This record gives sequence, structure tokens and C-alpha cells, in this order.
Amino acid sequence: MSRMRTFASRLLGFLFRRRRERELHEELESHLRLLAEETVRGGMSLQEAQCSARREFGGVEQTKEAYRDQRGLPFLEALLQDMRFGVRLMAKDAALSIIIVTILAVGIGAGTSLCSLIDACLVRTSITHPIVDRWEAVRAYLPHQKTFVNFLSVPEIRGQTTPRSFRGRRSRSRR
Repeated sequence: MSRMRTFASRLLGFLFRRRRERELHEELESHLRLLAEETVRGGMSLQEAQCSARREFGGVEQTKEAYRDQRGLPFLEALLQDMRFGVRLMAKDAALSIIIVTILAVGIGAGTSLCSLIDACLVRTSITHPIVDRWEAVRAYLPHQKTFVNFLSVPEIRGQTTPRSFRGRRSRSRR
């Protein structure tokens, strides 16, 4: 349950980022103000007390960054920041962006179609219809002998199938 609560808290921190940022700023300022007031009571001037409070408190921006990482979804925030930066760069030079996007689209399309063709021709057909089963008889013309020669396929040589010319009704009923 605690993981779900943590995720919900981080999601709310991401969604209401500006409000939480304002609250964090106000809280850190109140801590600095309280530290400065304590040092003023000790006899320092206001300006010296504020500098001393900042030194004693540590880095304000580092503290804010630590709380931001705990509060929000840093990976999503970084992704959105990178996307905004990319859109700004693309808008800066629109012609180059169009050329790059077109090249990427053609390349991805060509790669996808080539993979689909290889899958359809070589992978899927060899699983459902092996090449050996599809070769039955090859008829070749030998010009130096002026004759036709019938070559048998591997299944026919092994006796697993009969040549296509000899198939009758009986072999069709076995299918």
C-alpha cells in the first residue's frame, strides 16, 4: 500500500507542480527567516543575520532539487523537458526538420516492408510449407542431347510422395 501511496503522492506532485513549488519556496523562506531572527536576537545586524542564516542552512537550490526529486516524477519531467527542447529546435529550422522526418519515415518504412517480406517469404512459408515438400519434379531441357530430363525432388527420392503426374484420386483422398 505504501508504494501506491508514494506513487499517488509523486503523481500529484507532478500534476500540481507550480503550487508545490510555491509552497516549497515559502517554507524554505520561513526557515531562513526564523534562523535570521534567532541570530538577530543574538546581537547581529539584519543583513549579517540573513547571510549567516543562508550559510548555516546550506544551499537553498540544492535543497529544492532534493525535494523536487522526492516529490515528482523526475523521469517524466526530464522527458517532457527534452521534448520541449526538441520541438524548439525543430521549429527553429523547419525545412531541415521536414527533410529529417521524411528521411526517417522512408527509412523506417523500407526497413519494415523488407522485414515483412522476409518474414512472409522465408520464415512463415518454411514453417507451414517446407521447401522440400514444395519441390516435386523439375523438368529440364538438355540442349546438347536435345531431350527433356525429369529430376525428382528429395521426398520423391525417399519415397515419401509420388510425382504429380502419377497422383490420382487415391492420393488426393489421403490429404
